[in-house]
Amino acid sequence: LGLFWFGRPQSAGVMYHEPEVFTTEMCRASAASYWQAGVDGIYLWNNQLIPFNRDIDYDRQQWREIGDPRLLVGRSKHYLVDNPREFDSQQAQELSGPAIPAGPLPVNLNVAGDSAEIPIDVGDDLAAGMADGSLESAILRLMIVNLTAQDDVSFVLNGTSLDGACKSRRLLYDDCWLEFDVSDGLMKQGWNSLGLTVNTRNPYVAAPLKVESVEALVNYRD
Repeated sequence: LGLFWFGRPQSAGVMYHEPEVFTTEMCRASAASYWQAGVDGIYLWNNQLIPFNRDIDYDRQQWREIGDPRLLVGRSKHYLVDNPREFDSQQAQELSGPAIPAGPLPVNLNVAGDSAEIPIDVGDDLAAGMADGSLESAILRLMIVNLTAQDDVSFVLNGTSLDGACKSRRLLYDDCWLEFDVSDGLMKQGWNSLGLTVNTRNPYVAAPLKVESVEALVNYRD
């Protein structure tokens, strides 16, 4: 588990004030997915360099939680679908390492009729959180480059349309961020499937729609 990498979309930092390291919520999410998958332990790689390389005030709170799955229950998390674009094969070769395998993202959708299925792994037992009232919200967040108001795209999560679940749409230059409220049982523990289908494209934009980020934000009440 590495806690910093070669960059999130710039708009994520501008719009959501994310640092250039994994947040505490991202670390919890990554660890929760590993524990849910049945790992025997979690290895931290070069994370002692974070205060030197990124933030001298880094508080190491993540390290105190991720080693015990029981400490992660009921704590807010921020899941990210893999996108290895930030650390490509050329960079790996420069570091004398192996090429980074392709991930689910990015995905290009060029014309009407194009579609994609994107897997989302969630380690939290959302049903239990709903039942005991501890779950405050579950948000599905997407960032699609070149998406405009004249593009018509359908979103389906685990077979259920998200047409009425969109709670916000924010645009920064070419980056369009969408947030869907999936608190009411639409998202589940384990693997989820997000389907996207292009119905119509903006006729004035030749560039493809590029799905750059798919995220799940699971928030608990204090």
